[in-house]
Amino acid sequence: MGSLLPDPGPSARGLKASADLLKVQRAVVEEAIRLEEAALTETIELLAAATPWAEWPERLRRALRAALTEAGEGVEAHKARWLHRHLFRDADPGWPPLPPSALSPLECRIAERLRADLPGQTPLGCGSRVLGKASR
Repeated sequence: MGSLLPDPGPSARGLKASADLLKVQRAVVEEAIRLEEAALTETIELLAAATPWAEWPERLRRALRAALTEAGEGVEAHKARWLHRHLFRDADPGWPPLPPSALSPLECRIAERLRADLPGQTPLGCGSRVLGKASR
């Protein structure tokens, strides 16, 4: 005996496949946001504790170096200069720049997140304490 419901056809099956793909894409974006948030939180904690630069995890050192790298005159370059002044005042950390071309897409997003959020969540000049204890 056949089904009383009509065959959903190819368009309904296509919609289900699209919905499944959308779920996967959403999960990827949510995971990236979680990683950004974790990097921001951990960076704030390291700055608050004045953890010596040499003791920072490499991924966070790269992220902060990238966040401080000024490239041109755009919005992100302005944020990088602002972040540098906020964290270090007149001190020069002496770190080589880390241009966006040397970063993965996730690392770029983390650097952008640090530029946007660190000034509002850290005390003025707190980066200088890291330099005082760090071997560059």
